[in-house]
Amino acid sequence: MESIASSGWDELMKRHFPLSSVLRVRQAREEVARAEAARASANLNIATDRAIGREASLLERTLPADSPIAAFLGAVTATRSMATEVAGLYELARIRQAELAQAQQKWTVTEQESSAVQQLAERHRLTVQHELQRAEQREMDELSQRPRRVTDWALESDVAQP
Repeated sequence: MESIASSGWDELMKRHFPLSSVLRVRQAREEVARAEAARASANLNIATDRAIGREASLLERTLPADSPIAAFLGAVTATRSMATEVAGLYELARIRQAELAQAQQKWTVTEQESSAVQQLAERHRLTVQHELQRAEQREMDELSQRPRRVTDWALESDVAQP
């Protein structure tokens, strides 16, 4: 004979979080956003390192003092070209910084969306757990109402026969 509580237990165990597919999608989006932020951060680091390295090369550069004018003008032109390249690399680093900020913002939004559904999932889990505990308690209460000893049972054969 199956008790009411154990049949309720089976029913509770079958309950799934209704938004589980939404949660999986949001978690996947969060992972993608996290990866994009990591990629943007790496791109920023690369651009910044290139700009700093090229600027260091520019600062080490010296103009020839004892050279003919053509060589001097060539060195000045090359230095100006390097300075323009360094400015372009720093501009690229600023663009990469903006991309990183945008990627981090997107990651934050997706994380918040995922967190909201995770909180709902946690509430659902707690509700199911509470209902399971209540079903178990009902079963325990039902068992406690039954006679404790065999001698407490009123059997038909216990009736005194003349």
